[in-house]
Amino acid sequence: MDALYLISHRVRGELAYDIASRVLVSGGEERWLIPTSGHRAYPLAYKALAPIAGEMTKCGSGARATLRARVTAAFA
Repeated sequence: MDALYLISHRVRGELAYDIASRVLVSGGEERWLIPTSGHRAYPLAYKALAPIAGEMTKCGSGARATLRARVTAAFA
């Protein structure tokens, strides 16, 4: 299985966005699968998630404590 991708594709005639993986099958043919549902996809466009996900901000206990403090202060 290859990396995960953000894809745009058609679902019941409407444009939809999903996370999919590109799988190479025998003969070098590639297939796109949506891992959460197991459905096959036919993307109109795709972008690898690895560079996007690598730049995400990490949440730690400090972020949760800050939110908790703000909520507590709002109701105090």
